[in-house]
Amino acid sequence: MTTETVNEHAVGQSRSTVGLGWVEATTKPADHNQVAVIVNGERYKYWARAMWVQKFTLEDTGSYEGGADYNEANDTYYWPEGWYEWNHAEEIHWRISEPVILWAAVEVPNV
Repeated sequence: MTTETVNEHAVGQSRSTVGLGWVEATTKPADHNQVAVIVNGERYKYWARAMWVQKFTLEDTGSYEGGADYNEANDTYYWPEGWYEWNHAEEIHWRISEPVILWAAVEVPNV
């Protein structure tokens, strides 16, 4: 079995579990909370830890390496709306450029 076949099978199982923890990505989780996502990649589907950022909710303090969104109402720059990979060991969250199709809440231990 190839990696692509394994990933396709896993995503097929994930889709059948909607309602059992997996949620269609058209419904968004609470902002800035860590979740598991299934991404519909160009070559294959894969999972990642991620967070959803709603427009004008996460101020850019210089940590976002891309074109930030400017809000004239309060003269502030924000991360663009979208899904961001949740890097566990780094302070940078990369924007996920491919479509997220499912997400599920994850239990994050208090350490």
